[in-house]
Amino acid sequence: MRSPPEPVNKNRLIALCARVALESAGGKGVIVTDPVTSAGMASYIASCGGEHDRFKMGYRNVIDRAAQTQPEPALLAIETSGHSAWKDNRFVDDGTYTAARLIGRLARARREQGEPQLGLLDLVGDSLQEPLESTKVEMGVRVRVRLGLLTLTLTLTLTLTLALALALALDPTPNPNPNPKQGQDGGGCGAGRRACRGGRALRGAAPRRRRH
Repeated sequence: MRSPPEPVNKNRLIALCARVALESAGGKGVIVTDPVTSAGMASYIASCGGEHDRFKMGYRNVIDRAAQTQPEPALLAIETSGHSAWKDNRFVDDGTYTAARLIGRLARARREQGEPQLGLLDLVGDSLQEPLESTKVEMGVRVRVRLGLLTLTLTLTLTLTLALALALALDPTPNPNPNPKQGQDGGGCGAGRRACRGGRALRGAAPRRRRH
C-alpha cells in the first residue's frame, strides 16, 4: 500500500477497472471512455490486451456506445467522473457494482500474493502514464432558439434566474403583509368577499326540502 494513501479516481480508476474487466474476459475486449482521459490510457489498455475507444462526453453516450460496439459489446463504459457500466452488469450505471468488483479483485490478489497490505493502486502497476497536472475548465453555454421572426438567446445564468423566479412565484408561504381590504367579512378568507360568501354557502347552508 502506498504511503501516504493516494486517491483512486479519474485515470487511475479507469485503468484499474479496465484491467479487472480485461482479466475477466481473457485479456481481450474494448473499453469505452470519455474523451478527457490521459494520452497514456490507450497504451495502458493495450498493454492489458484491450482496445481503447475514446468517445464523446456524457455517461449515457458512453454507455450506448459500449452496448452498440460490434462485433461484440464493449466490456466496460466509464467516465473520468467515475460513472461506470459493465457488460457483466447489463450496462447499468452502478457504482456499488464497480466497488464490489474492485474490492473482490483486491481480496483475491492479497490472498494469492500473501500481501495483506496490498492496495488498489498496486493492481494498476507503474505502467500508467499520468499527466503532470490537469485543469478542469467550465464554460457557459448559449443556446439560440428561432421562433418565426423572434430569436431567443438563453444562457445558463438566465435559466437559473428564471428557475428562481418560478420557485418564488410558487412559494406557498403566506404573505406577511396581507391586503387590509381582504378578509373583513368575518369569514377569515383572504380571497375577497365574493369567494368567502360562496364558501360559507357551500359549507353552512342546509339542503332545502321539497314540499309535496
